[in-house]
Amino acid sequence: MADGPGPGGGMQDIFDMMSGGRGGRRERKGDNVVHKLKVTLEECYNGSIRKLQLTRRMKCEKCAGTGTKSGRSSTCQQCHGQGVVLQMRQLGPGMVTQMQTACPSCGGSGESVSRADMCEGCNGKKLKPEKKVFEVPVDKGHMTGQKVVLKGEAGYSDPTALPGDIVFTIEQKEHAIFTRKMNDLFYEKEITLAEALCGCKFTIPHLDGRHLLIETKPGEVIKPGEYKAITDEGMPIHGNSFERGSMYVQFKVKFPESVTPDMITSLKSVLPSPDTSGRPMVTEDAEEVTLREVDVDAEIKAGRASRGRRGGGSSSMASDDDDSDDDDPRRGGGGQRVQCAQQ
Repeated sequence: MADGPGPGGGMQDIFDMMSGGRGGRRERKGDNVVHKLKVTLEECYNGSIRKLQLTRRMKCEKCAGTGTKSGRSSTCQQCHGQGVVLQMRQLGPGMVTQMQTACPSCGGSGESVSRADMCEGCNGKKLKPEKKVFEVPVDKGHMTGQKVVLKGEAGYSDPTALPGDIVFTIEQKEHAIFTRKMNDLFYEKEITLAEALCGCKFTIPHLDGRHLLIETKPGEVIKPGEYKAITDEGMPIHGNSFERGSMYVQFKVKFPESVTPDMITSLKSVLPSPDTSGRPMVTEDAEEVTLREVDVDAEIKAGRASRGRRGGGSSSMASDDDDSDDDDPRRGGGGQRVQCAQQ
């Protein structure tokens, strides 16, 4: 006949069995220590091992973490081994509250050590600071926000608890020529108008030291802002470094500041003639205007400042949308507003 739960058992015994028995309860764990680890894009591409020196608190080797020469300690008389004491604090006239604070005699440990039996290595504190150099692996494909955890290496925040973990949070630095978006790399290449029309050839220095040779197809015209993709030349995928993202090359076409009459003649002779079939006819009453160079953002800002001076500062009450409608040359800035009246 199986034994039932004994006196004092019941639900507690059921919970103990679910957690592995009375002896299977989880031990307390100390605090984790979190650090930011700044890494380069090259490290995230190739992988690396970073060596960092950190200070942690470990059990005193001389007393094995007991704080005493004899290896024994006694119960604190002030808190009776609880590690906390109750204090009364006055909040106001006739208002008093009771607060629980760490015992000032034992520092919250619940134990006391006599001076005669105090360990000379740690002065009875049980823990000593220790410097250690850690090797932190940066995996291929690691990206900002991912974590590297060194379990049980944080040292002790409490001698009676298990040591915590050291958690390194990856923070990737910006790169000089590449922009990373998840597993893809973006590269900007400036080419001349002649290269955009006639073809170009150049190399891209990759993150592992290779140089990728890029050559456009004969007769292919590169448009300003156009993207071209190179398969499998992006970042390694974390956890499966044999797979990689793509590299995207964006072309910035640099136009000449001006052209000479001879160049205009040569260009007209080789470039297709403009299509005038869809253009409106130029009539005799058409008004000729002059285009001028403009810095749109600076002109908008100057227009707002000018109107603010005319309005005696009251223009600050107007919304930004109203300002931009009045002064933005891209929206016909300076034009009169027309209101519709109902008949």
